[in-house]
Amino acid sequence: MDETGSVSSPVALISVSGVEVRIAWLGHLIRLDDKRTPKRILEGKPIGTRIRGRPRKRWMVDTEEDMQIMKIRRWRKRCEERAEWKRITGKAKTHSGL
Repeated sequence: MDETGSVSSPVALISVSGVEVRIAWLGHLIRLDDKRTPKRILEGKPIGTRIRGRPRKRWMVDTEEDMQIMKIRRWRKRCEERAEWKRITGKAKTHSGL
């Protein structure tokens, strides 16, 4: 993304929109009722053994890193307010560090 805010390549556009969608989905998941399946999956801990090698990066860890890059604190509390979360999601679209 250049200084005018336009995306210079299609790959950058996909990357930016992916972060925006991921942050919007996170807000939706946090606001869901605790009994809903997507929320239980987000907050659940898997049981069993894992495969050998380096652990894969998890979706939540990746999303939390995006929040740190954007310098958003107390995001769990802030996503409860839809208008505030929509502003944060829009900020993710134009943030150059993501």
